[in-house]
Amino acid sequence: MEKRTALVGIVPRINLWDVIQKEKWYHIPVLANSAPKNPELIKYIAFYFPGSFGDELGYKIIWYANVLSFEIKKRIALFPNEPNDKNANEDYFQFHLGEIQKLPKEITNRQRREDFAHIPTNMDKLFNAEEINDLWWEESPLEDIMHSEFKKRKIEAERQWHVLTAGQHYFLDFALFVGDKKIDIECDGNQHRATPEAIEYDKNRDELLNGAGWTVLRFTWDEINQNLSECFQEIEKSIKN
Repeated sequence: MEKRTALVGIVPRINLWDVIQKEKWYHIPVLANSAPKNPELIKYIAFYFPGSFGDELGYKIIWYANVLSFEIKKRIALFPNEPNDKNANEDYFQFHLGEIQKLPKEITNRQRREDFAHIPTNMDKLFNAEEINDLWWEESPLEDIMHSEFKKRKIEAERQWHVLTAGQHYFLDFALFVGDKKIDIECDGNQHRATPEAIEYDKNRDELLNGAGWTVLRFTWDEINQNLSECFQEIEKSIKN
């Protein structure tokens, strides 16, 4: 399977798009949760624009560039005119870019999301994605199996949906929104039942999400691989009830 050779990065401010186009580099905080763990593998970066960019670019991925090299620099070295920024002395990856090019087709975002900073992906997904949920690349195939089935059944499911509740940040494997219903679908690999601590973490997480109005459905590796239709019977029952 192709590794995470591509990355989609948000362009949070209009002036940063000017930097990307003119100076040909993109920066990511080294300690960011969404920063690449193996930056040397990243060969391409595509750019996601939030709503502040207006109708032409907002909530879309249109442009990408190949990565020529990367280095680690302090933020103050990247933005010397912003010495008072709170992160001025923090380390950042600076990815040096080649030509900015258009993707074969633009990638849309039906939920107009701005709850992520970077999406790990690969070039096959980047060049063939129809919308943003087609992009995520995971070590485990479980989420791709579920995503494909959601699309087959025409169920709109958002991948890696961010939820903040009781001071805790969670990223849901899949989020479904049906009227007033909010459904969290979790794909549990073997690690989720590996230790008592993992079981307790999931239990506490689910209770917090329940308290915030979410219905949580969990499916194991065996259930997804051996009884996918039964998994979706349960999901569709939850949608209808």
